[in-house]
Amino acid sequence: MPSPHRTREIAKYESRHTLIKTVTSTGATLVESDTGKLIVVDTSGGDTTITLPAAKVGLTFTIMVWKTAATKNLLINAPSSANYYKGGLVWLDTDDTGTHLFSSAPNGSSHYQLDIDDPELGSTITAITDGTYWYLQGTIMDPANAPTWA
Repeated sequence: MPSPHRTREIAKYESRHTLIKTVTSTGATLVESDTGKLIVVDTSGGDTTITLPAAKVGLTFTIMVWKTAATKNLLINAPSSANYYKGGLVWLDTDDTGTHLFSSAPNGSSHYQLDIDDPELGSTITAITDGTYWYLQGTIMDPANAPTWA
């Protein structure tokens, strides 16, 4: 058993490393112990659904698309309609001439499902909860469609 000093040293060392959890088209329900992990998503096998865990103060997830296939969606759902979304995303229309940036936001009072149509590599969302609501921020790169909220 390491000494208390060594235990703190190990914890400090480990806190500098980001753990990664891979999610494929089978989807995933995140759990409390996944907080702080980088959730990398591969949508090449089909539409992929991620369900966030029950809201608890301080839970934080970063979700990044690292592999994609055309016409496959990424869906991110809060665990219940009582844990709706606040915040918003920046949407970059990648197939238009020039650069086109738009904002996309939930209504802040009932939306708890996010559907990202055909996200491209590098699309990233951070989800943080205050114990009741999920706050989202990030950048979605999509060639044709803005994210939709329900």
